[in-house]
Amino acid sequence: LIEATHSGGEMTLKWYPLRPTLWDSLNTIGYTITRWELNAQNQPMVNTKTTLTGGTGIMPIRPKSEQWFKENGGGGAGYLEAVGAVLYDSTFQFPKNDLLDATEMRYSYLILEAQFPDNFAAEGLGLLYKDDGMTDGLRYRYEVSAMQNGQTLVSALIDMDSESGIWRSSDEK
Repeated sequence: LIEATHSGGEMTLKWYPLRPTLWDSLNTIGYTITRWELNAQNQPMVNTKTTLTGGTGIMPIRPKSEQWFKENGGGGAGYLEAVGAVLYDSTFQFPKNDLLDATEMRYSYLILEAQFPDNFAAEGLGLLYKDDGMTDGLRYRYEVSAMQNGQTLVSALIDMDSESGIWRSSDEK
């Protein structure tokens, strides 16, 4: 699932893998963000593909380090320390549950936290990208993907008008 908002000359992308075990494995693989400019027919224009993260020499987006959560856990984002503990502390355990395993419980809690409007948890969990490199009035297609051994594990697309921030379509593979 992918969502995008445009505000103050910046496009903010947030995404949420829909399967807990896939989400768990993607935390080490990371995500690639690609952007294309679209023509009047909403088709990608030739030679406008830009790899924003995860390309040659560009690191994919992954969760921040355990230390990042500790350093940013105080103040108004005090919940971040708990988010980091759920993500990294191997001794952290949810109460016993017959419906969900440990990965599903971690996923359910962390993905919910990533949806907060302040974006702190989404950034820390590696589920957020901010793009300030668009031109107002143009349309763009963003793809969030993760690959391993040349195989696409997950891919989601969203088309956005950079001036109005109106989404046009989305698709998940």
